[in-house]
Amino acid sequence: IEHEVIHLSNGDVYDGQCVQVAGGVKQHGYGTYRYSGQDTSYREYTGNWDHGKKHGHGVLFLQSGGAYVGQWYHNQKHGLGVMFDYADDRNILGMPTYSYEGEWEQDQKSGF
Repeated sequence: IEHEVIHLSNGDVYDGQCVQVAGGVKQHGYGTYRYSGQDTSYREYTGNWDHGKKHGHGVLFLQSGGAYVGQWYHNQKHGLGVMFDYADDRNILGMPTYSYEGEWEQDQKSGF
């Protein structure tokens, strides 16, 4: 495992641990991925990676000002996690207007 800074062609940047695999380098271990904002609601993910996928514990910041803190499994929210966000008419200087704390399964809320 080596530390790398990877600049992707779409403007995204990954800064963290990587592993060499057939065909190149993959995020693996701990690192931060900054999204360029093109065609995504994500702003930044910091946490654990497994062969190029979010896996383990991590924090995902959204373009809206919201965030998800919790467990990941093969690039999907899975396990215990907390998500908070703002409604469309949000005031990001105020408190979030939406929150969920509980279990996630395959990127979907699972439970109450």
